[in-house]
Amino acid sequence: MLNRRQLLAALSLFLGAQQGGFAQQTPTDVAELSKPVTDAIAKALAALSTRKFSDAVSVLTKVQKDLGSKLTEDDKRALAVTLADAHFAWGVETQKQAKWQEALSHYQAAFALDKPYRDPDAAADLHNIGVVYSFLNEPSKALEFYNQALPLRRSTKDWAGEARTLNNIGKLHDDLGELDLALASYNQALPLRAAAGDRAGEARTLGNLLTLWQAPRFSQRNLAVATFYGKLAGNLYLTLPEGIRALDRGTPKNPALTTVNLFRRLAEGLFMLDRAPEALQVLGQVKAEQYQSLFPDERKVLASEPKSLVFTPREQAATARLSAVGETLRLAATELGPLEKKTKRTPDEELQRTQLTQSFAATQASYLKALDDITRELQQPDASQDKVGAVPDVGVIQSLLKGLDSGHAALYSFVGDEALWTLLVTMDTVTVHKSTIKVAALQKQVEQFRWLLQSPNLDPRPAGKQLYELFLAPFETQLGQVKHLLLTLDQSLGVFPFAALYDGTRYALERWNTSFLTPASQATLTRPTATEKTIALGVSEGAVAFPGVAQEVQALGQPALLNGDFTQERWLEVLQQEKRDICHIASPFNLVGAESTWGLLLAEGKQLSLEQLRLLPAEVFTGLSLVTFSTFQTPAQDTEYTRGAIENIAHLVQRKGASAVVANIWSVSDSITSALMVDFYRRWKRNTSKSLALRDAQLAVLRGDIKPTAQLRTATSTRFPTVQAPPYPPIERRLHPFYWSSIVLFGNPR
Repeated sequence: MLNRRQLLAALSLFLGAQQGGFAQQTPTDVAELSKPVTDAIAKALAALSTRKFSDAVSVLTKVQKDLGSKLTEDDKRALAVTLADAHFAWGVETQKQAKWQEALSHYQAAFALDKPYRDPDAAADLHNIGVVYSFLNEPSKALEFYNQALPLRRSTKDWAGEARTLNNIGKLHDDLGELDLALASYNQALPLRAAAGDRAGEARTLGNLLTLWQAPRFSQRNLAVATFYGKLAGNLYLTLPEGIRALDRGTPKNPALTTVNLFRRLAEGLFMLDRAPEALQVLGQVKAEQYQSLFPDERKVLASEPKSLVFTPREQAATARLSAVGETLRLAATELGPLEKKTKRTPDEELQRTQLTQSFAATQASYLKALDDITRELQQPDASQDKVGAVPDVGVIQSLLKGLDSGHAALYSFVGDEALWTLLVTMDTVTVHKSTIKVAALQKQVEQFRWLLQSPNLDPRPAGKQLYELFLAPFETQLGQVKHLLLTLDQSLGVFPFAALYDGTRYALERWNTSFLTPASQATLTRPTATEKTIALGVSEGAVAFPGVAQEVQALGQPALLNGDFTQERWLEVLQQEKRDICHIASPFNLVGAESTWGLLLAEGKQLSLEQLRLLPAEVFTGLSLVTFSTFQTPAQDTEYTRGAIENIAHLVQRKGASAVVANIWSVSDSITSALMVDFYRRWKRNTSKSLALRDAQLAVLRGDIKPTAQLRTATSTRFPTVQAPPYPPIERRLHPFYWSSIVLFGNPR
């Protein structure tokens, strides 16, 4: 007979609040049950396996009613606990669908059935009733049921379950503004997480401690303490085999702390503490998490590349202390657990149980004392103990800058709740600037700038000047010696054309080469490039004909796979037949609408989906100097996912072995796209760098050397919000950035 944990695992119904804490297998032997009962249980489990919860409950209640007094005690128990499991599974399913009242009724039914027979499962029922009440915004009732669950958790030595309940109690106190009580609950949960060996749960509670100690409304607020807990949570997360998507289930007032938000909060705290090199390392993990949000199955791949966040000397000492006490707790729990499960114990076993229980309690107290001691120590600044040694991520980028031509610098940005931090990294220095601006205001500025760039009749220069003041003006002195900027921008802003920023007299394009870095760029950033052999692909026919696509593909490709020839099979066949240097794709890549509809246009109206792109064999891209997507079709208003989609696609292609990616991030004049791309390749093949070649090709458009036509490569968007801006002067000698700024380079600039 399956126990509850096995049942829910089989049904893939686990929620964070239930993992690891369910009752052990029911002692009733199937041979002791009557045949009608075993048949009913078998049918119920079969129904549950296909999520037919109602059928499972019906078959069990029917046999209860039909047999009535004929049921033995073993029969009654087996039916009751199986029925409880069915209600619990049904409750989990309806809870996932936010059907709170329905979930509540199932958990209540499960508790009534479990109470006479199984304390651990009864505790899980009570816990989940508390979860439902928290989402029904009834915190007092939620606390009532959590507090009923606690003694049952403790009496059965269910340390993992007790820790979950304490963690949720902490969240509720946090919601109610009772932050000292929240702290006490989180602290009590932490040693129990360690005792149970629940690393994912430990990361959740540590993440909650980061949030609490960082909160301005917390009277004891301390960023050094918050940072310590955040690093512990981050490192724990990074050791999990495939990661966890959310570090905490959250409540209506405190949404789930996702791993992206954990690392973002940690980075912001480090910036506020003037510890920019450490923050830079965390930003790399933020990017990795955002990449995995678009390609979740890449977690398995990235898990094989373990990383760890660096600690200061005090953080190292504190970590070692907690780890030692936590390991002692875990070992005690390992010995005590089997003794607790025995229904009968010998006198020696009883003595051993008593001794282990006392030892466990003493070690638990030692853990709590260690937390208090560490908190007090970290609250006292100590400059000699709060500095890390070399941060690998900073050393790597500075080493790469030395491997490139002189005049390269890397520019990073991070958007906090109340400020924008920018960092300029050269071969020898790291310079940090903080601009006070709320995140919503900055996102609005960037969105309006992007809209103005896509509105050829409106002047984007005043908006570009505002962003120039935030991102580049603080480094004006250092930038005098810089020729090429390697950009790593906060993905919450999306990819926007940095070349169109305006200093008051010139666009950034007129001063610097620019390219974007993804986390995969470092591996190939200084790799020599080749430009001899190109394959070009595209679809120019369909509901609307795009002659520029045909001209572009035929001018660039040897071979050129156009229209009906551009199939996935033919593409792979050509690339596997002979090594190519460049893969140029002129078909639109759709990022509009539901994520399931995103994809690259192929022959006969078919699409290569994101997942199909991810599953392409690595040899398709390995060794390519450049992959170009000459048209992305993007929505007028970005969403959480579309903001970083293009960067994440470039990241994927680079992970598969390409040195660089060129992307056209919105629809531009069909003729200009074609002419600019051809001009770019012509210049690059003259033995210059691809970044300089792209810049010169864009400058040619800016100066009017290439004239636009009215037809856009994809359908025009009429969904732009109304933006107040002056018209673009008809006498302006420079062509509007709409026509040249949307083409950006990721990765190797050579």
